[in-house]
Amino acid sequence: MVGMEARDAVGSILLMLEWFARTKVGRWLIGLSAAILMALALAYAAFRKGKRVQADADQAKDAQVSAQAAQEVVNAAVVRQEVQRETDALPEAKPQRVLDADRATGAGHLRDDGWMRAPSTPAANPGKAGSAD
Repeated sequence: MVGMEARDAVGSILLMLEWFARTKVGRWLIGLSAAILMALALAYAAFRKGKRVQADADQAKDAQVSAQAAQEVVNAAVVRQEVQRETDALPEAKPQRVLDADRATGAGHLRDDGWMRAPSTPAANPGKAGSAD
């Protein structure tokens, strides 16, 4: 009995849909719904395709960046070896005193000619070492 009532309910729904599809408004609504559904399906398909294409492009770009970074590491190691070889080939510098150094050398830039420390007097530095307190 229950199966018969369900079958009658489905049949009545189909009859109403058939009647609705025969009316002018029904045909317009069905056509408009079909067009919107088709547009949404095309947009979804384009989105999925674009997402896959973008992922492939990103993967290729990542591979290229990784290869470039590896090449830069190799180049840096080669340059470091060349600099180390050139540095090892330089003669050892002889030790020299800063005060005797030529002004053009690095040690000469450390010279402090013309600069003098203020004398430490008890009057100039009260409470310091050497004061009369």
